[in-house]
Amino acid sequence: MRVSDPFLSTRSPLGPAWTLCAVMLAVLVPTTGCAKGSGTGFDVSVDLRTDLVPGVEFTAVQVRLEGETTTLEPAHPERDYLEGVRVAEFEGVSGGAIELIVDVSNGSGVVVSRRVAVTVQNDTAVTVVITRDCRGVECPGDGSTSNTACLGGECVDPSCTPETPELCPTADCTVAADCDAPMQACLEANCIVGRCLYADRGSCGDGRYCDERSGCVDVGVDAGPIDGGGMDAGTDAGPCGSIMCEGFSICDPFIGGCVSLRGCIGPDECDSGDICRNSYCVPEDYDVDGDGVPASEDCDERDAAISPDATEVCNLVDDDCDMMADEGNIGDLCASAPGGGECMDGVCGCPPDRFDVDGVSSTGCECMASPVSTAGLTCAEAIDLGSVSDVGEMTMAMANVLPADREVWFRILATDAADTACDNFHARIQFLENPDDRFEFTVFRGGCGAATCADMGYTDFSWATDFRATIDATETGQCPCLSTARAPDGVATCSDDSSVLLVRVRRRAAGPMPSCDGFVLELSNGVYDT
Repeated sequence: MRVSDPFLSTRSPLGPAWTLCAVMLAVLVPTTGCAKGSGTGFDVSVDLRTDLVPGVEFTAVQVRLEGETTTLEPAHPERDYLEGVRVAEFEGVSGGAIELIVDVSNGSGVVVSRRVAVTVQNDTAVTVVITRDCRGVECPGDGSTSNTACLGGECVDPSCTPETPELCPTADCTVAADCDAPMQACLEANCIVGRCLYADRGSCGDGRYCDERSGCVDVGVDAGPIDGGGMDAGTDAGPCGSIMCEGFSICDPFIGGCVSLRGCIGPDECDSGDICRNSYCVPEDYDVDGDGVPASEDCDERDAAISPDATEVCNLVDDDCDMMADEGNIGDLCASAPGGGECMDGVCGCPPDRFDVDGVSSTGCECMASPVSTAGLTCAEAIDLGSVSDVGEMTMAMANVLPADREVWFRILATDAADTACDNFHARIQFLENPDDRFEFTVFRGGCGAATCADMGYTDFSWATDFRATIDATETGQCPCLSTARAPDGVATCSDDSSVLLVRVRRRAAGPMPSCDGFVLELSNGVYDT
């Protein structure tokens, strides 16, 4: 077969949808065992092996190194690409990790584009294996993030090569005899990297080629649309009238199928009228992801949720294409997040000891816990407020008991000064401020056992001896009182009633919605008389 078909522009009209096609790349062992001297660099050669028909299904191969050096090799119909054809050679390449992009193209655009990373430690040969059945296959697939190359119509690890079969999936074949008979007699079965490839090896003669659907046909004759492969049924507009491409691909009427757009690394690698988006040269007026914004304005054509019309949210992504991620009010960024909060490193939540109580996104985590959320959680860990003597001393505690389901414990020592005529001991605990009556407390006298006067949810509590009265037929109280150890009948002894009071404060179970508002608790002794 001899065909002369010049490489035309890779710019072409787009179909209404797209498909990403990946290929499998095999990195061969170095061609020499000796490294060149420091500063001279190394030689890197690129070979292509493919079952696509040269001069028909592809007319040129373009290889780019690090986005700077480019070599364009026309397809040679007389060469056996299934066996392997040298398509590029680079000299003076620096050692270490480099990046190549290989475009297999025809007159309508790029049939397949692939980026490959290669570690260069000496002169190196890179073999690119492209299989026809990878057209229209999107990789990675099946939830994998590592199977980014396509071989034999499935996604595989890009490290899978003929030299590293242990990194490849289970082989379908080891020799050509293991493969099923080809659909067309003019195709020849071959086993490469454990997969069966059916290629035209020139059996149809000059001016003809072996089409996988129709057998031997004249070059330039349309063999008809390809069955399946993501196309819709239809009869109008020729081969592309019935084919719906997806992702970063277009319909090529020459082959009657979807081909990948040309790959790119930087903005200067695309033709006029195209823009580099997601590593593909996309026409500026095309909307790949269908979000209503053309590629010239859309910073990410893979995701319809990202465009200049989108709302920025907390996710470390530039959602609105302004070249900034997670900018704006840290609370508003979390308006749609369950639980609200503030945006912190792409995640919505609240910093330690801060809480979003009002549910208003613009205020974020507006409440600071008081005391800190780890303080006073149990009776044994009660916050010590010191002591108050019955000579007339008092102290105060202020808190908001956040989060709302916690308790805060306080400890105070109420001391009883020596008395001779009337004991002034009167310990009182009361709220001076209790917004919306949302807080209550319980008192434990002497220890963490039973609550004093029962757990009734107090807002005002007293424990006093500054009175004299009959309670339950018993004379009680120490005013008046005598300091003698044995007072006469009917006269109380002025005893020392000093005691530890433990106060547990919590929000009422049926109270109003939580707020940042806190309470003011007064603890006094000898200030108030019974």
